Amino acid sequence: MTRHLDAVVIGAGPAGLTAARAIAESGLSCLVMDKMGPGGQLMNMGEVHECLDVEPGTTGPDLISKLLDAAMTAGAELAVDEVTGIGGGAPWRISAAEEPVTATTVIIATGLRAGTTGLPGEGDYEGRGLSHCAICDGPLYAGKRVIVLGSDDWAVQEAIDLTAMVAHVTFVSGDPLLALTPERRAKLEVRPNLRILQGRVAALAGIDCLEAVAVATSAATERIAASGLFVFSDRRPATDFLNGHLHTTRAGHVEVGGDQHTSAPGLFACGDVANPAQRIAMAIADGNKAGQTAARWVKARIA
Repeated sequence: MTRHLDAVVIGAGPAGLTAARAIAESGLSCLVMDKMGPGGQLMNMGEVHECLDVEPGTTGPDLISKLLDAAMTAGAELAVDEVTGIGGGAPWRISAAEEPVTATTVIIATGLRAGTTGLPGEGDYEGRGLSHCAICDGPLYAGKRVIVLGSDDWAVQEAIDLTAMVAHVTFVSGDPLLALTPERRAKLEVRPNLRILQGRVAALAGIDCLEAVAVATSAATERIAASGLFVFSDRRPATDFLNGHLHTTRAGHVEVGGDQHTSAPGLFACGDVANPAQRIAMAIADGNKAGQTAARWVKARIA
């Protein structure tokens, strides 16, 4: 017999874990499901810089450990399981690789997929020069030159972290619509071993591994010698399992109304999957609000 819960949260990053804690604290049963286990992209982050209520020196894994402990202490459960689809509606059917379940409400907090250049053959360089995580792979490029592609705060922080690990970083700010803000540019310009280049990655070159990247600017195409390319551009929401079940924005983010309600009753979304801000403090606040709202929605149905 399929197990039924009051709530299922899909995604165990900061937004998902916070939502689960809020639901469990309300006295409802809650299961958090994530194919990779708790943490999301925070497991690849060094020191957390933007959360005012965390102690200096707190790393991404430290913060996730704290959020996970709070959720589990409140009574939430965790399942390392890949959700492959959802269907029905109040109760929702959650298809999964290990244990399919049903739930009165579902919160989607699956975050973003890894970035991409959009170039054909890009996958040939995965693990051979193409990376998506400074703290994971940065030490592999000690004494070498690398490129960071992106424009948001996450990409900026990854580039800053890399300047302490590698010989030189070229920061390519790709999409003109996402050009570096003055604040982001100021953070980068103080790094002596970092260069900012406005343009787009046009080609990758190398036989056994990445050796160079062609960057097209408004003036010309420049070939830059680089052993690594860290890609943080075009990071789309991880919503393939929805199979078009929900309305999404043109950028692929789940459309939400007030209090994280989606276009389907009893289905909520929070964090980067709904809001591309990519700020930890905002994701935590978003998850807390979604959890409280979902709990109220379930209790209203019970009453």
